Amino acid sequence: MAGKKGMKKYPMGIRKEVMEKGKYGTVICQDCRQEMSPGYGCSILTIRIGNKYYERIKAGDSLDLLPDMKPYDICYDCNVRKGQYHHFGCEMERCPSCLGQLFCCDCENKYLINTRTDTKINKSA
Repeated sequence: MAGKKGMKKYPMGIRKEVMEKGKYGTVICQDCRQEMSPGYGCSILTIRIGNKYYERIKAGDSLDLLPDMKPYDICYDCNVRKGQYHHFGCEMERCPSCLGQLFCCDCENKYLINTRTDTKINKSA
């Protein structure tokens, strides 16, 4: 779906039927455009939920769903290492507002904020 000029909207749960593959055969994150392979965390740091802005919870942080990650561990769902941001849609990322699983929590009007381009990406229907 297309939104205003320069804005891509991806309602939560809607993804391309065929995922784009990167150089090494791994999936490309549709939001940050990086490979979802170990060492490539999501580069989108901020999420707006309703009218509030939040820093996303990093993999392995005390509030993360994987708080006991070791520095060499990777998230089994999105392949990020401890201290990196999960790729959006990862089932192990917590919502910074309600602390539920971000991809399926009941918070409305979720937007990832790409600080490099000031583009917002709608993540809720």
